[in-house]
Amino acid sequence: MCKSSTLAFVLVFAFIFKLEKLRLSLIGIILVISLGVLLMVMDETDFVFAGFAEVMTASVLGGLRWSLTQILLERESLGMNNPIASIFFLTPLMAAILLVTSAVVEGYHNIFWNSFFLTTAEGLHT
Repeated sequence: MCKSSTLAFVLVFAFIFKLEKLRLSLIGIILVISLGVLLMVMDETDFVFAGFAEVMTASVLGGLRWSLTQILLERESLGMNNPIASIFFLTPLMAAILLVTSAVVEGYHNIFWNSFFLTTAEGLHT
């Protein structure tokens, strides 16, 4: 439920990067979304702060990602003025970051030497 606050963070970063003009109506929208998220999690009986922090961090970074993507698509000087070009250039970078992050967090031994990757056929099936 907290992940739905990503929309509010998209708008906050749009204000920061001057993609949107600061208007009272948009601030009201952010407040309504934030209040709704707060009401959803306020009476949670099994609240875990670490999980909440992880989800909110993901929401903030998701809002940042959408705003930065919008900047990339709007600037023709960057050469990524169409979504296919941005996917073509950004996907290898995102894959490399994900590969390094998974190595640090999970460890390659835990990823590739488990039952899902024991044989080539099982790896392809996975």
